[in-house]
Amino acid sequence: MTAPRYRPARIGACRSASMEHRGDGAIVLRSLVQLDPYPASLVECLDHWSRVAPDRTFAAKRVGGGLGMTETAPSSMFAVGAAVRSGYVGLPCPGVEVKLVAAADKLEVRFRGPNVMSGHWRAPEQTAEAFDEEGYYCTGDAVRPVDGGDPNAGLMFDGRIVEDSKLSTGTFISVGPLRARVTLDGAPLVQDVVVTAPNREDVGILIFPRVDECCRLAGAGPADPVIDVVHSAPVRASFQALVDRQWRAGTGSANRVARAHVLVEPASIDRGEITEKGSINQRAVLTQRAALIDSIYLGPPSDPWILLPQRTPATLAAPRTRAISEP
Repeated sequence: MTAPRYRPARIGACRSASMEHRGDGAIVLRSLVQLDPYPASLVECLDHWSRVAPDRTFAAKRVGGGLGMTETAPSSMFAVGAAVRSGYVGLPCPGVEVKLVAAADKLEVRFRGPNVMSGHWRAPEQTAEAFDEEGYYCTGDAVRPVDGGDPNAGLMFDGRIVEDSKLSTGTFISVGPLRARVTLDGAPLVQDVVVTAPNREDVGILIFPRVDECCRLAGAGPADPVIDVVHSAPVRASFQALVDRQWRAGTGSANRVARAHVLVEPASIDRGEITEKGSINQRAVLTQRAALIDSIYLGPPSDPWILLPQRTPATLAAPRTRAISEP
């Protein structure tokens, strides 16, 4: 393991890293230098506004990000400074080694270092599955280099490999980015999305709505039945428009939403649809709602509330039709 070396922090300094391309195809990154969190551009900006508006108080707020998990106690990568943006996870923390291993058309990120757990308590088989032959913890997360020729540029988060799947044509689907795109586009009505595409001919989605936001849009109260709220005209029109936009935004079968269904029944903890951390368990939802998913792919009348994108120029100009929810 390469011991971290430091230099005095200064405005505009950047953390650097070494990159090793190995004969087995893996890439190993090691952090070398500490990063100062306040770039010169931010300091200059604060100085400017302090002069322009002396009656106001301006202060630098440290904005950061990173990648880690409970098993890595918890952080293994950090991103601070001028490069911080959505999805950017930066470079390894000092003392942590990062290995990138090809997995389908992505790179899985694996960690080794003093912060990584030694194993699962009294579960040797689970421990063996969690680590590779070199002792790197296998995260199931995917990343991609910002610049393949410059290790100092850092890494971007690229979804969860364990969630990724294939269409029946063999085309890989990057589930994480697709979920994020739909959720962001559907805000504030969309809480989360489950991609129903494994071994199907096209991409479908199950939408968990934010019921409170749907009530606000529908002019309904908290005591009104959820099914009535989801079926209300303004809510239905909003979800129809979302699916239409997602169809047009797709560049191919792997990221073009071809069918959707808004769920009335919330995710269930008892059925394992919600993880211990409060997130949606994609696989559990796909298993527990398999019959509903089958009906979505059979189309009407099997699923009377299926939402299909409007694909003709005339309907794209005014994408407001029926809604989706459970019968």
